[in-house]
Amino acid sequence: MKTNVSSERNSKFFIILPILIVVLAAGVFAYTYLKPYYYVSLDVNPGITYEVNRYERILLVEAANEDAMSIVSRLDIKNLSIAEGIEQTVSVISEDGYFTDAAGSIYLATAGADNLKSSRLALALKSSLEQSNNENDIVAEVLAATVTLETVAEVKSLDITAGKYDLIKNQLKANVSDDTINASINDLVSQKSTDDVVDPSYVIQSVKAYMENDKDSFMEAISVLADALPGIEKLSYEDARTFYAYFIETHMNIDLSSLSEEDAVALVTDFMTTEQLAEAQQYKVDITGLSLLDAQLKIEAAKQELMREEATELKEKAAFYGIDITGLSKEEAWKLIKELQIQDESNGTAPDLTNPDELAAQAEKFGVDITGLSQEDAIALVKEAMNTKDAPTVGPASGTPGVESCKSYAEKIQYDLTGMSDEQIIATIEPIMRADNASYLGLDLSGMSEEEAWKVINEAQFNQLVTDLANYGVDTTGMSLEQMYTARREKQVEEEAAQAIQDKWDELRTRTITVEAELDFTGLSIEEAEALVVAAEDYYRIRKPLLEQAGQWGFDASNMTNEEVDAKIKELLQTPHDFPDEEESN
Repeated sequence: MKTNVSSERNSKFFIILPILIVVLAAGVFAYTYLKPYYYVSLDVNPGITYEVNRYERILLVEAANEDAMSIVSRLDIKNLSIAEGIEQTVSVISEDGYFTDAAGSIYLATAGADNLKSSRLALALKSSLEQSNNENDIVAEVLAATVTLETVAEVKSLDITAGKYDLIKNQLKANVSDDTINASINDLVSQKSTDDVVDPSYVIQSVKAYMENDKDSFMEAISVLADALPGIEKLSYEDARTFYAYFIETHMNIDLSSLSEEDAVALVTDFMTTEQLAEAQQYKVDITGLSLLDAQLKIEAAKQELMREEATELKEKAAFYGIDITGLSKEEAWKLIKELQIQDESNGTAPDLTNPDELAAQAEKFGVDITGLSQEDAIALVKEAMNTKDAPTVGPASGTPGVESCKSYAEKIQYDLTGMSDEQIIATIEPIMRADNASYLGLDLSGMSEEEAWKVINEAQFNQLVTDLANYGVDTTGMSLEQMYTARREKQVEEEAAQAIQDKWDELRTRTITVEAELDFTGLSIEEAEALVVAAEDYYRIRKPLLEQAGQWGFDASNMTNEEVDAKIKELLQTPHDFPDEEESN
């Protein structure tokens, strides 16, 4: 009997044991899921902080300053991966006009108990956001760094993120004041000069030192390269080597472990040279025959000049609209100007071309000759000129431009004519018009009188029109001038439409999810292909992660909607548990 009782007890024990193990595992998982493991900050001018668990899922989102409050209020990113959450955040910031055609800046910073993991996360977030921005036409430079948990704690009572605080205090060596706290990241980063450009020889030194396991030389090199290697200065030598190899492999696609020192140096040098050539082309500088350092200095100087030009343009536009942008960040100033431009456009009234005087005024303003034309043909020609987007405004078909043409051109280039007489306007604007048109048409007007110059300009404009139509395969024999303008515009519209379709196909084919899901677009229309991509994105970015979470929580979600799965997980997250200490559980 005793044996049977013991056997029965053993049977019950072995039945209960797996249940206890599952319950304990679920408890440990829930505990680690709910516990912050990383702190991530994002700054443009809005500053946002995210609490993230060890599975890189978002637990909490907080606005660090007033600008960020409206952004955070429109985000529903809890339980999303931090990479997805940041992409959505930047999308909302972009919608609010913080990025213009000129490049802005986004500053990411991570913090965590494990500095190596924190550095890797910073680099991964930088890479994923750069790819997302490229896909969504968001023009912004992404910078990444890591900060300490002590810094995170220090800024809790301040209206600033830990990342921005560290940038101001430790990198720019500036005072953390109201001015620097309220400054945009772009304005802070722009304070760096070409004097801060790192000699590329340190990159070569770091590769050699890594391959030779030369600690002193390696640590010296990476301390100089810290801006490109977020948080590496906070790592031990072994962790720094690990992260360095990870950076080289992910950023340059070079596996150092499989190479000789000579090959490693050659490949890295080739990569750097290729990147410099691409940047040189982007900023229109010639680096032929220059060393890597001199090339980088020249490229950085071009970047600085572009920023100065943008600052000048910003001031001119502010003066044109009569607004004071003192104390505003660059993003705020551009946003205000853009609102005024939109307001101007919406308040504008179309001219009444049926009025002969207004028709004549608009004909002179847009540089077309309506002499001898019927009213109907004249209106068609003037409308075409008003809609033409492919050239600067030119003067009348013969002779120099009048005051109305000069006023129109001054408005186009946003030149302030306040207080000028008609004679002064013509004297000031006509040379600018003449030079701009000559530059656009590739003409040398040296030694010509005004009348001769405008005759050459208008002949070149007409020849350009004929050439464009010939390139489109249009026979201009017997066509009037207005018919030629109309034909060119129609062809341009067709070309733009075809290019838009091609751009859409290119965008669909290069979407990350398209590659991941191996989608086949054979025989599909653009609308069908786009629907297929959207469905794949829904599955891979939303449905699949939700199903994985459901599996971790131990329930079958195959027949549940995404909303039902999310609600179930939130319900489980809110269920109180007594969890053991994480370290003991591990």
